[in-house]
Amino acid sequence: MGPFELRDMVGMDLALASMMARYRELMREQFKPPRCPVIKVRAGELGRKTVRGFYEYNRYSSSLSDEFPPKLIICPVSGMVHLTS
Repeated sequence: MGPFELRDMVGMDLALASMMARYRELMREQFKPPRCPVIKVRAGELGRKTVRGFYEYNRYSSSLSDEFPPKLIICPVSGMVHLTS
């Protein structure tokens, strides 16, 4: 399991909350959360619990969609990587 799948398993909202807490505590620019998790949380793309996060998941199971290789959607924002199969 890699970092993107792990973040989807934990939930993008929880991961972002953790990043924000660390940033608020330390108030250093290097700990400011990247834009991508903020955008994904606002879009409701929280990971497995919403069927879409960094990956798309099968709606009826906890596994990745039946596509191989699975779609990896890092962040559909101008200037950011967007990979699909």
